[in-house]
Amino acid sequence: VTITRQALTLPIADFRRGQMLTFGARPLAQLAYLHDGVTPVAFCITRDGAPDTDLAAETREGLPIVHWAKNGTSYMVIGDIPNEELVGMAEVLRGRL
Repeated sequence: VTITRQALTLPIADFRRGQMLTFGARPLAQLAYLHDGVTPVAFCITRDGAPDTDLAAETREGLPIVHWAKNGTSYMVIGDIPNEELVGMAEVLRGRL
């Protein structure tokens, strides 16, 4: 996945940093944002061979998440912010990547 700074710019959250991690022996990109200057939101990307899926919203371990997959890559936006804002962030990011 090619990611540009412009693709990561969101109107309701400030991009703070990115880092490469490992999850289940696979590389995982974690991009960190601050929503309204206070609440952290993570955008995670991993290439896992998953089939394409549409946006889906749910709660895991008490945190709202929105996830989808495209071309064998899975994406997840995680943050304790209003669900409609989290979905909006995910829609913008999905449209840019």
